[in-house]
Amino acid sequence: MNKIITLFFVIGLSILISCGGNEADSGGVVSKDAQENSLSEEELMRLAMLIEPSPKSYQADQMNKLVQYAIDHNWPVQQSESGLLYYIQSKGDGDKIGEKGKVMVQYKGYLVDDRVFDSSFDRGQPSIFTINEVIPAWQEGLQYIREGGTIYVLANSDLGYGARGAGKLIKPYTPLIFEIELVSIVGNSE
Repeated sequence: MNKIITLFFVIGLSILISCGGNEADSGGVVSKDAQENSLSEEELMRLAMLIEPSPKSYQADQMNKLVQYAIDHNWPVQQSESGLLYYIQSKGDGDKIGEKGKVMVQYKGYLVDDRVFDSSFDRGQPSIFTINEVIPAWQEGLQYIREGGTIYVLANSDLGYGARGAGKLIKPYTPLIFEIELVSIVGNSE
């Protein structure tokens, strides 16, 4: 019963938030862009079902925050078996990365409050990483796209930096969001 109440609350709140701003900005008319980028009612319901009404663990609490982030940004995320939430903006049409491959990427990392903690886009230069040396969220997420593709990964802390955190902004047990563009595969080995 609590899950159903939460579902309707989340859907109502999301619709109110997404429609409210558009109407105020456009005199009550929702722009074509906003309509195209809005989640359907079915998508909202599917995502709302991922929310745990009374989270009993930090993982469930983080999942709730990440699902809400996806809803707020109109991303029809999927959930993998590991718990990674991801949204493939474009699949790409180049090669796929191997388990020990090296990639050139452009990326931006966010906290759930939208603060950017790192961005190769802002530096104006792509970064190169060996896939088995990055956090689990990246290892998994990059497997879903090909060269030229872009993916958003929403990772609970178990798939990120866990209990150790990273730097000043990424405290221990911090969920993270990344926009990752796979520019090219620099080296590929299985």
